[in-house]
Amino acid sequence: MPIAYEEVDNLARLPFKFFKRSNYAPKAPTHWHTGIEIDYLVSGEDFKVVIAGQTHHYNSGDIWAIDRSQIHAATGHKDRSYYVMGLIIDNNFLEKEYPSSKNWRIKMDHISRDTASYRQLRKNLITIAKLVDQPISDSIRFLILSEFFQMIALIDSEYTEKTAVTTPPNQSLADTVIAYIANNSSTNITAQSIAEHFRISQVTLNKELSQVTKLPLVLISQDFTTQCLKSLLLRPFSKFKIIFFEL
Repeated sequence: MPIAYEEVDNLARLPFKFFKRSNYAPKAPTHWHTGIEIDYLVSGEDFKVVIAGQTHHYNSGDIWAIDRSQIHAATGHKDRSYYVMGLIIDNNFLEKEYPSSKNWRIKMDHISRDTASYRQLRKNLITIAKLVDQPISDSIRFLILSEFFQMIALIDSEYTEKTAVTTPPNQSLADTVIAYIANNSSTNITAQSIAEHFRISQVTLNKELSQVTKLPLVLISQDFTTQCLKSLLLRPFSKFKIIFFEL
């Protein structure tokens, strides 16, 4: 089964991507991204989300999170429509501005609605949803950021477990390689040429990518032709730039 890496584009001058999907009949391909995703199902019943192999069923009013680099997919009933909103946090921004977030393990599944923290998260998301529909002036940007920062602090205090995380020494290298592949998908690149470009072995290349993505993967087989590589990169899902396959 193909697993796609989603290249996330932030909103202008904001450290996250925000999305709203009404009359939504979800059938998102299995994919992953480096940032934490927070979702809110405004309306709809039995919205199925598979996160890291575990199937969850959400209903109107539910809020949940998808942690960094977790493989996930969403599906719904064909005869129903859903309204979902949420955001994907820029992981580089989060780790730079909130260094302790590197030790987060998100625990936000079917959270109780009878809590002040749930009501605050819901308010933050709804307020951001309204604000991003306006031109992002300096004042609107600061209002959005105030809601966003409240969410970050609340997630930290209420919805995380703190674990000691050892960052792979070459995580920045892996991120750079992923970006390089996405930016050069139209050229004649192979696993060998990528390894030579970064002056590392193909074994090291695959090892570092596996550490960061948490996937058992073969990035690009030495036997892949250029056309085969392009066919993977140019799947119908235009925003899913890089395709990996489970072994």
